[in-house]
Amino acid sequence: MNVLIAYASKTGTTAKCAKILKALVDDATLCDLTKEKPDLSQYNCVIVGGSIRMGLIHKSSRNFIAKNKETLMRKKCAFFICNCFVNQADAYLKKNIPEELLKKAIATGSFGGEISLEDQKGFDKLIMKMVAKKGKRSENTKLHTSSEAINKFAEKIK
Repeated sequence: MNVLIAYASKTGTTAKCAKILKALVDDATLCDLTKEKPDLSQYNCVIVGGSIRMGLIHKSSRNFIAKNKETLMRKKCAFFICNCFVNQADAYLKKNIPEELLKKAIATGSFGGEISLEDQKGFDKLIMKMVAKKGKRSENTKLHTSSEAINKFAEKIK
């Protein structure tokens, strides 16, 4: 099965997770949606991932899904997000992925997230400080992605 893993990442967490996923899924190709526009006709399965900021999936992922919705409806598809508050993952998926695509998806999930204040700049740094406080975490605490969640997601793709 030819698999496309199309993702968009702001600070690199989603890119890191997409690379881990690629290593677990046979015959997979990575595509950074901030740099490329893939030809979906070459793939049997399309996985779309994106980071969540202020409740919204990365703009490049959002635009890709909207532009290719009809094609995605005819293919096996799956969706993942990277977000710090994994207990809100279902709400984020429902808010950002059209309902009919979520219903037919072979896998959906959150791979967790990371808050690295040193990687942030300006307004984003201020927002991340507030997010860290809201989650009752210290500013220096780094959240982690979940290799277990990525493995479970990969198993559903196989």
